[in-house]
Amino acid sequence: MNWRPAHLGGLAAVLTGFALVVVDVSPLAILGQYSYVVVLLFGLGVTVLGGLELADRHATTGEWWRPTPTESGHRVPVPGDELADLPDAELQDRLRRRVVVSLMAVRNCSEADARAQIEDGTWTDDRLAAAYLGSEAVRLPLTTQLRELVRGTSTEARARRHTISALRSLRAEGSR
Repeated sequence: MNWRPAHLGGLAAVLTGFALVVVDVSPLAILGQYSYVVVLLFGLGVTVLGGLELADRHATTGEWWRPTPTESGHRVPVPGDELADLPDAELQDRLRRRVVVSLMAVRNCSEADARAQIEDGTWTDDRLAAAYLGSEAVRLPLTTQLRELVRGTSTEARARRHTISALRSLRAEGSR
């Protein structure tokens, strides 16, 4: 809790009041004939502190204070949004085409050789990416299949991430 001077002053007043009640001394008897002035000043002080606390909460609380909206309301496209709604077969086809183009550029091979590397899974060291784009002959390792079975998660999402990562590393290999 963030203790402010107002909190500490209120706590001190409450503790003083309890101490005077325990000692069985009337707080107003100590003040004599000016007790009404002290009570009036105390009440005024509490009212001012309460007002300051409410003003502070009003000015800094998020539900009361909000900046004026500066957004125009137009949605800006996020990179990759167009791929989010693609069917898996179309996404595989697009990734396969990108890998073919990258293999042709990086490894200086023909389109047929690039497609053959994808089909037999030799275009990358990542077995999951190779199996995602390769033919049925490229199989996932048994440990990966068991891990996915135990986790209960889909291999498709991981395979997409691995394929995109392998494609990035292939392109980085060509830019060196």
